[in-house]
Amino acid sequence: MTHRRNHGRPRDDWQSVFVAGLRDAAVSYPDTIRRVEPAKTVDDWVISLLTLNTEAMRPGVGGLKVQPEEQVVIAVPSDPMTPPTVLVSHDRFDGYPHVLTNHELCIFLDPSREWNPEAGAIGFLDRLFRWFEEAVAGAFDPETALFHPVGGRAHFGPGTPMIVCRQEIPFEKDLAFAHLVQVSATRRDLLADSDGADTTERILAIRAPEPLHHGPGSTVTALLSRLGTLGPAAMDALVARVHRRDVSDHTHILVGVPRPDGRSRYLLVGRLQSGADKETSRQVIGEMGIEWCTLSDERPSVSTRRDQSRPVSAFRGKHVAVLGCGGLGSWIAEFVARASPASISLFDYAKVTGGLLVRQNYTDADVSNRKSVALAERIRQIAPNLDIIVDPADGLAAHVAELLARDDGIVIDSTVSVAVAQVLERVVPAGKRRGLQVQVATDVATGSLGLVVVAAPGQSSGPRALDESAGTQVKKTAELEPYLTFWEPRASDEFIPNKGCSYPTFHGSAADMAAIAAEQVNLIAQHIGTGESAVHLFALPHTGVEPPHRVLAP
Repeated sequence: MTHRRNHGRPRDDWQSVFVAGLRDAAVSYPDTIRRVEPAKTVDDWVISLLTLNTEAMRPGVGGLKVQPEEQVVIAVPSDPMTPPTVLVSHDRFDGYPHVLTNHELCIFLDPSREWNPEAGAIGFLDRLFRWFEEAVAGAFDPETALFHPVGGRAHFGPGTPMIVCRQEIPFEKDLAFAHLVQVSATRRDLLADSDGADTTERILAIRAPEPLHHGPGSTVTALLSRLGTLGPAAMDALVARVHRRDVSDHTHILVGVPRPDGRSRYLLVGRLQSGADKETSRQVIGEMGIEWCTLSDERPSVSTRRDQSRPVSAFRGKHVAVLGCGGLGSWIAEFVARASPASISLFDYAKVTGGLLVRQNYTDADVSNRKSVALAERIRQIAPNLDIIVDPADGLAAHVAELLARDDGIVIDSTVSVAVAQVLERVVPAGKRRGLQVQVATDVATGSLGLVVVAAPGQSSGPRALDESAGTQVKKTAELEPYLTFWEPRASDEFIPNKGCSYPTFHGSAADMAAIAAEQVNLIAQHIGTGESAVHLFALPHTGVEPPHRVLAP
């Protein structure tokens, strides 16, 4: 039998097979699936009604209240890459976690990982039934449902700017003001205070009294009607803001919606459709549509850093100096900067040349610039609020001495310079050092072996002494022979990049350097705050060198 849509085209095989699977499941599992109604077609969707037996589900505290039988609507798309949509035709579930606007049930939190088309109707029904079991048992936590306060969905429109919020926005009053600072054509930053920025729009901030479980609406009137008794006052304030519109082409509005914890608020930023100006009437403003903007909410109170449990988190709040911004230092500096230190100091007076781009963390636009200056500019684009110190005026020795004299100071020497190592050894005697002092290197032949020398605060041995001791151990240990190159390099391992060049250099790609530097950053991080010194030897997996990692104690 050939199924056809309303407009006469054959129904896709995927939809036919899926609906047939629903019917077969009702026959095979009558105690679970009571009924499957005949399918209908609406545009490109195939719609089927399904009745589940929920009578035996065990209720838990705060669980979803269900009837002995629950009817759901299954809407099957024509593309199997998209999971079927599940809806109910009533409002009894409104406001429960993972129940969305339009009465849709969110049974797949992450469809890209959880939806398996090959599992067909049986896999889908198993997921649906488990959703009901967990909901009835009270297993869903509204705190972990990101969009729960606004109907479970992200609200944004095409062409709207992204709103970035990194500071807390106080909602001490029902109606107040916040600020949008234009960063680019596609981005604005949401601030509690404008900080005197020129391209700032003062916007109305509304403290919603209740969650917006039916969504914020798509017009001014729809939004304000969902604010209850606050609606009329909000309308007065919005009209006044429109009539005083300043630098923006649009009038924006901020809504703070209470989260289930009662302490924080979900943020919505929308813009009124263009056309509002100082002459626009109250009625016209009310009829205006609201385009909701994509929000990147990075407030500490509601977001968790993705690196929180990783070793690099130890750099947070520390004062770090990177000496040498070349093959290793240029990557190390960026990785450390991304970990949110309090400050980072960069030392390197050499200039970027085109040949270095195959392995160092620069671009063609940096060629001819000092490495420290170019790297500082790159880091500013990553961490604009980070305190970056470039080739400090007080000089290397004085600056390093200052960092090593403080508990939160870290000095990473990637210069592979004997002269620099001697200077560092003199600036602060090992026994009086309070900061962490580190030397890093890679091998000349391949750039795929790593060395990390960590001298902990207060220890009697500095990096040079630790390095010499490690070299002695390596020379006496046959299995560590591949790492002997750090202490007995061969002249043949170096190469001359240009004919007649008098400065030999070492091999290595950007992939090698970045990988070595990343592992060195992780190893250094594991020593922060431990008081333990050590020398690490390691090799990248593609080298085949054994052992791949060895720690040499002082």
